[in-house]
Amino acid sequence: MAIDLTSGLADRREYVFAERPDTPEMRDAANVWLEETRGAFGMRIGVEADMPDWDSHDVWLDIAFPDGRVSSVRSTVTSSLAVPRSSANAGNRH
Repeated sequence: MAIDLTSGLADRREYVFAERPDTPEMRDAANVWLEETRGAFGMRIGVEADMPDWDSHDVWLDIAFPDGRVSSVRSTVTSSLAVPRSSANAGNRH
């Protein structure tokens, strides 16, 4: 049985931008949410690029525990640490 997880969004919305956009207010991000099946923790990993510093990416790691504690780490990385453009563009539909 197939389950539609798109909420009606087009397939093209599933891909990040391959090139720096021309729009000065543009922002693009990807998030992964993980939950341990018994509720031991929940985790979010996020990467965001925004103008005007498109080649620097904000990276987040948040881990939440059942007792209410949350551990958060934020960092900024430059494009030299990002995926090479030849790999990043493979299959991109933007």
